[in-house]
Amino acid sequence: MTPPVNTLGHTPTVSSKKLRHVVTSCMIGNALEWYDFALYGYFGVMISRLMFPPDQTPVGLLLKSYAVFFLGFIMRPLGAVLFGYIGDRHGRKKALMWSIYCMAIPTTLIGLLPTYEQVGPWSAVILIVLRLFQGLSMGGEFTGSMIFVVEHAPEGKKGLWGSWSSLSVLIGLLLGSVLGMLIDGVLTPDQVQSWGWRLPFLLSFAGSWVGSALRKLTDDPDQVKGEEKDQHVVHKKSMFLGHLFTHYWKDMLRVVVIDVVVAVGFFLVTIYAMTYVQNYGQVGYHFSANTLSMLAFACAIPVSGLLSDRWGAITVMQRWIFLLCLISVPCFWGLNSEIFGVVLVSHCLLSAVMGCIFGPVPSLMVSIFPRQVRYSGVSIAHNISMAIFGGSAPEVATYLIDRTSNFLMPGIFLATAGVISWYGLANLKRSRTEKMA
Repeated sequence: MTPPVNTLGHTPTVSSKKLRHVVTSCMIGNALEWYDFALYGYFGVMISRLMFPPDQTPVGLLLKSYAVFFLGFIMRPLGAVLFGYIGDRHGRKKALMWSIYCMAIPTTLIGLLPTYEQVGPWSAVILIVLRLFQGLSMGGEFTGSMIFVVEHAPEGKKGLWGSWSSLSVLIGLLLGSVLGMLIDGVLTPDQVQSWGWRLPFLLSFAGSWVGSALRKLTDDPDQVKGEEKDQHVVHKKSMFLGHLFTHYWKDMLRVVVIDVVVAVGFFLVTIYAMTYVQNYGQVGYHFSANTLSMLAFACAIPVSGLLSDRWGAITVMQRWIFLLCLISVPCFWGLNSEIFGVVLVSHCLLSAVMGCIFGPVPSLMVSIFPRQVRYSGVSIAHNISMAIFGGSAPEVATYLIDRTSNFLMPGIFLATAGVISWYGLANLKRSRTEKMA
C-alpha cells in the first residue's frame, strides 16, 4: 500500500492541552453554526408567521421561510472571501474569533426579535439582516476551524483530529433537533408560539461564550506565525484573490468537484430524507429513526478519519464513495418501504457511509493548498460547492421525482454526485503522482 502523501509540511509538536483547547473551541463554534441551522429548520415557519404580515397563506409563509433560510447560503461565498482574507493575512485565530461573534450575536438576537405586531415590517427586515450575518459567518467558520485543527494536529494523526471538525456538525444538528423537539413536547402550542421558540436561540449565548473564551486561549500554529513575518509572502497576500485565482484555480476547482458528494449527500441524508419519507414513504417517519441515523453518521466520522491516517484520505474517500454509489438507489427504495425497520436500516446505512466520506474531508482539503492561501482557497471553493450543490439538493431531488414520477431519482442523483467526486479525487491523486515523478 502506498503511504498517504503529506503536503502539509512538518508540524511542530503541540502540547496535548493546547490541542484540546483548539479542538474544543473549534467544535463548539461549528456545533453552534449547525445548531442554529437545525433550530431555524424546526421553527422557521413559526418565526415567519410572527415576523411577516399576518394575512399570509400557508404556502406564502412557507416560501418566505425558505427564502429567509436560503439567504444564509447566498452569503456563504462572501463570508468565505472575507474570513479567508483575514485568516491568510492576519492569522487563523483572528478570523475564527470574528466568525464565532458573527454567528453567536445574530443567533442570540433572533431570540429577542420583536414581532410584526410590535414593530410592523421592521421585524422581517431585522430577521433578514440577522440571517445575512449568520450566513456570512458560515462562510468562514467550518473551513477555518478544520484548517486550525489540522494545522495544530501532530503528523500521522491529522485525519483523526481533523475529523472532529466534521463530527461537530452532527453534534450541532442533533442538539438543535433534540432541544426543538423537547420544547415542543414540554410546552403547549400557545407557549411555544408565544415565547418557547425563543429559548434555544437565547441558550446559544452560553455555548458561544465558552467557545470564544477557549479560542482566546489558543494561538496560530508556529509555522503560520513565521510566515506572517516573511515579506515575500505578505506581498503575495496583498494580491489576494488575483493571486489565488491565477495560481490555484485548478486546486479550487478540484475542491468544488470533490465536495459535490459531500454537499449533495449531507443535505439529502440529514434534511431531505425525513421529508422524502413523510411525502413519498409508506410509513410515518419517527423522530427516533432520524436520531439513530444521525448517531450512525456521527460515529462513522472519527473511524474514517483514523483510517485515513493509515491509508490516505483519497483512498479512503474513494472506497466509501464507491460503496455509496452502490447503495444509494437500494437505500432510497428502502426509505419507501412499508416496513419501518427497513426504513430505519436504510437511513442509518446511508448516514453511516456518508459519515465515512466526511471523516477525511478536513485533512484532505487542508493538504491541497499551501499555508499562505489555504484559508481563502479552502473556504471559497468549499462554500461555492455547498451553495450550488448543497443548498439546491432537496429541491433538485423533488424536481426529479416530479418530472419522472420515479421515487428512486434521489438515489440516482446521489450516486451521480458520488461518481463526479470520485473522478475529482482520481484527478487529485494523478496530479500528485505527476508532481512526485
